[in-house]
Amino acid sequence: MSLINLQEVNLAFNEQVIFDQADLTIDAGYKYALVGLNGSGKSTFFKLLCHEILPDSGKVNQAKNCIISYLGQHSLQSLDKLAHVYDNPELTAVETEMNELSQLIAAADKRSENNKDLPVLLKRYTETQAEFERLGGYGFTASIKAALAGLNLPAELIEQAPITLSGGEKMKVALAHCLLRPADLILLDEPTNHLDLLSCDWLADFIKKSKKTFIVVSHDRYFLDRISDKTIMLEGHKFTVYSGNYTQARKLADEQKQIQAKELERLNEKLNIETAVKQTFLSHRNISGYHQREKVVNSLNAKIKQLKEQQIGEKHLKFSFNQPSSLGEKDYKRLLVSVKDLSKKFDKQLFQHLDFSLKANEKAALIGRNGTGKTTLLKILLGEELPDSGEIKLYGDLQIAYMGQIINFPDPSQSLLDYLMHDNTIPERYIRAQLANYGFDSSMIDKPLRILSGGERHRIFLAKLINAHPDILFLDEPTNHLDLYSIERLENALQNYAGALVVVSHDRYFVEKIANKIYGFVDCRLKEYASYEEWWKTYLSSLNSSNIDSLSKEKSLSATKTTSSAVVKERKATDSNWNKGKIRALKVQAQNNLNTVLQLLTRNEQFNQTFLQNTDNTPQSYEDYNLRLQLGEKAEELYLELSEELEKDEACSWEEVQAYNTNLEKTISNLEKLLK
Repeated sequence: MSLINLQEVNLAFNEQVIFDQADLTIDAGYKYALVGLNGSGKSTFFKLLCHEILPDSGKVNQAKNCIISYLGQHSLQSLDKLAHVYDNPELTAVETEMNELSQLIAAADKRSENNKDLPVLLKRYTETQAEFERLGGYGFTASIKAALAGLNLPAELIEQAPITLSGGEKMKVALAHCLLRPADLILLDEPTNHLDLLSCDWLADFIKKSKKTFIVVSHDRYFLDRISDKTIMLEGHKFTVYSGNYTQARKLADEQKQIQAKELERLNEKLNIETAVKQTFLSHRNISGYHQREKVVNSLNAKIKQLKEQQIGEKHLKFSFNQPSSLGEKDYKRLLVSVKDLSKKFDKQLFQHLDFSLKANEKAALIGRNGTGKTTLLKILLGEELPDSGEIKLYGDLQIAYMGQIINFPDPSQSLLDYLMHDNTIPERYIRAQLANYGFDSSMIDKPLRILSGGERHRIFLAKLINAHPDILFLDEPTNHLDLYSIERLENALQNYAGALVVVSHDRYFVEKIANKIYGFVDCRLKEYASYEEWWKTYLSSLNSSNIDSLSKEKSLSATKTTSSAVVKERKATDSNWNKGKIRALKVQAQNNLNTVLQLLTRNEQFNQTFLQNTDNTPQSYEDYNLRLQLGEKAEELYLELSEELEKDEACSWEEVQAYNTNLEKTISNLEKLLK
């Protein structure tokens, strides 16, 4: 079944073409990865599907009753109106309407046996009930809390208003709401940007198990490979759909481009031959032969034009690194950096007893969860931070280059060309060629640095770095602001770079491609691992061990409290009118009532589910249903209160326990009558 169908869609902003005669079909049940260059129109495509913008021409067809859930910036604005992160205003409004209808039905039923309003009210109630269940019903709060736990939102923030949260925390809340909306198609634009490794893992599992259709934009290729079974490539203002995940689609696309390149070369050779033949016919006054060859030449030109149009939008980036000037042929295995017993602590211990070494031919990746001290370690190696203890040795007169996560320029008004020419003896023509290789054409090179986007800032800064012929290149999350095409070009350049490299990255795909040494943080220690996968398994094992230790401590503390509480209870009970025999009997009675309530609540839930599936309900059955809901809520409330009273650390009030017991027994009796 097709959910979305684009037909010959055209869209442009200020003469900048976004889509040109674009066609695309989105089928139900698939998980699509959407990839393309920065600025190619991926976010614009999402807005087009959500009717936030309209095409200049063409059709955007949507299946009847197809509901779309979109994670965008507007999601954050709407969150600020909520009292709690798990609130759902739409669900609350439907529940309120359902309760009001329930009261109207009860009143109408009492007024007259032949009340004409009653069938209408019953129909409206059934429709409202169905909408309530579609939106998540009574289970929505539990579902949203489970999703937020999976996305690693701290438990203490669950009860807070979203307006009090940070930007990253709000994005997690918005993502959870987006995933749980009753939608057929879910659009996610860079959902992993604010997630840690465990949250990304949870999200990937959620998407894979979901029966909904997803279109996901992300620069995390490992994540895309896990979730996608189809890949949409947006190139040359058009969409091309490939079967398989990103890596499989990239391979197919590259093969297709190689075939197109060979075909283009063949057609150009044939064009040259046919053009020469045409001219020969003309020179020999063979007009008939001339016109025949002219048709062939025109046909070849049309085919060549079509092939070239398919290549429009491909960015021919070529990152390249000047090799270190200080290293000779025999020096590539010499030691450059040695770190021993390094420790650093701020509010908490970041790392301790850290050992690390780097040779001239090594490319080392530093990996670990957020907050383990990866960036701090880079700054210590660069001399920008001091360690608490330990020893760092740099061998030789090394040229060091560093690119951080945020790029600021000393003079933002400086042009791109002047920025690269400053303090540089390289001829201007080479600088212009370098700018072109890094994706800056002649229309850009005289523009000021301040207008550049995040990805463009990193590209121009990288171009500046490599002109210094560094012996060691330090990179902190270099892929964060780059599109996938730029990341792949950077990977190729780093693989060919002969100097030493230390890179901090959360991009698993990137790390596995360029690093020949992987250092991972686990439990404040840094250790070398054979692969990213080995570090990930060690990290998860450590995490599970920490959770088990915490649970053991909690149980031990709980047992201690229970023991002392029992002593206090027994002492207080002895001093009161409650003797040990009466207390023991009351405890047994309370526990029996608690067990009975649990069984009744389960039966009540099953009873109500059967009622909602029945289309022949009578007015009396609706009254019974509402009464069961009320009694169920009361029973659950009494269950919690009685359990809490029995589990108090201090001696509980046996008078209150007896009162809860009496009320619970009455509720049990009334509920049992309705469940017969």
